[in-house]
Amino acid sequence: MHETRYPALALALMLPTLVVPAAISAQEPGPEVFGETVVVAEVLLDVSVTDRGGDIVPGLGVEDFVVTEDGEEVPITSVTYYPHRPSAAPASAADGSLPPLADRFFILFFDDDRLAGSPTVNRQMLDATRWIRQWVENDLAPNDWVAVLAYKASLRVWTDFTNDPGRILAAVDAVNIGDRAFGGRPTRFEGPGPSLTRNLPQGRELERATLRIQDTLATVAEASGVILGRKNLLLFSLGFGRPPEPGFPDWRPDSRYYPRMMETLNDNNVAVYAVDLLPTGAQGSIQDRRINQSLSQLADDTGGAYYFSFVDFRTPLRQIEEASRGYYMLSYSTRFPEGEKGFREVEVEVRGRGLRVEARRGYRYGD
Repeated sequence: MHETRYPALALALMLPTLVVPAAISAQEPGPEVFGETVVVAEVLLDVSVTDRGGDIVPGLGVEDFVVTEDGEEVPITSVTYYPHRPSAAPASAADGSLPPLADRFFILFFDDDRLAGSPTVNRQMLDATRWIRQWVENDLAPNDWVAVLAYKASLRVWTDFTNDPGRILAAVDAVNIGDRAFGGRPTRFEGPGPSLTRNLPQGRELERATLRIQDTLATVAEASGVILGRKNLLLFSLGFGRPPEPGFPDWRPDSRYYPRMMETLNDNNVAVYAVDLLPTGAQGSIQDRRINQSLSQLADDTGGAYYFSFVDFRTPLRQIEEASRGYYMLSYSTRFPEGEKGFREVEVEVRGRGLRVEARRGYRYGD
């Protein structure tokens, strides 16, 4: 049997393993033989590697990476590098060929459920969308796909994945206008390319599935799971979940919602790049709002990054763009008993190079 779900378990074979007693008499009926079916699966991990200057690092091989699963090192089967632009490709091979350029996927996600009545945050939103417009106009490549989403009591899809700059810019403008845009409701444009809309719940079912931002991010991740490759979710937010409580000075993840969100994002290859809407350079220090720790932890748990100290939004946008110019796909084999399911933690490192490694922190296994 083959498991085709990507990216968590890409190829799975059901192999029967029999435990047989050491001695069985030929003349007498043997004791009952118990068997266990074991799933042997190939795990695929996409990994971003950058140097201290934030530049992507090409040219690494199997011997450069260390992968541990639930704390134990596993042998890597293969490493393949996928550049997004010619400038991120390694030197030409002997035949002069370069690896094919891979598509990039960006999900611009605006958490505006907390924004009403805050002039400071509204100004920050306007500033963020101004810099996003420049990013779209100047930095995106033809093989970049962008979706624009927002959370306001439930999910708003302002545009599905598209590489049309005009449609992206119109959707970004609609974020500030709100439900008055596009005739009073968000567009659910679905073009010929990759699509979130195609796999999202519809109508009232979508509203029920996205009542909380944690559930919304999990729903978006599930909808993106059929799209091969790394999805970069740029989360513009103040933070989410319950604020710190008396006696607990730090933000704590809500065990009812956070684990499912985190595991679903990892399982569907979605890295969260969290951009704080009140960075240190803006009015009001984030040090007074510990709920921003939710952004830091989510970014860390999904192999992304958290941006909180910058003068304007051009800085995180450019750093995200640079860090996503190429990635490695690592593969290795794993095993688990048939019928067992759960979440396995994964950690990826590069041997002795002093490089920054971003990779998802685990995957779901089993049915």
